[in-house]
Amino acid sequence: MQNICIPGNEIGESCTESWECLTDNCVDGTCRCDDDEQCPANQRCVQDSTLGGLCVELRPYGEICEEDNQCVSQVCRRDPELGKKICNCNGDNDCPSGKSCQFVPALPLPIKQCR
Repeated sequence: MQNICIPGNEIGESCTESWECLTDNCVDGTCRCDDDEQCPANQRCVQDSTLGGLCVELRPYGEICEEDNQCVSQVCRRDPELGKKICNCNGDNDCPSGKSCQFVPALPLPIKQCR
């Protein structure tokens, strides 16, 4: 009999033991993440006290946020016009097609917005 290497299970796939997962983290029969690097691009690992780590989509420009790490741009700031915190831009790549990331006067500090 010959030993055979099999690929580990991806985050979200079923498991019975942690060694079955690429992340070495099996919680309640599902492979979970431990940190952001284990998630696909534009996702982050969010820890749930019951379920363990879940990969969730990062929010694009203009989406409501609470923390920088929820946004693709890694920038969550209060928008004075909306009165809410939204994902702002950090560069032109964070903006919709045809718009650019520009400083806009705001109090207490200027913010960047797609214009």
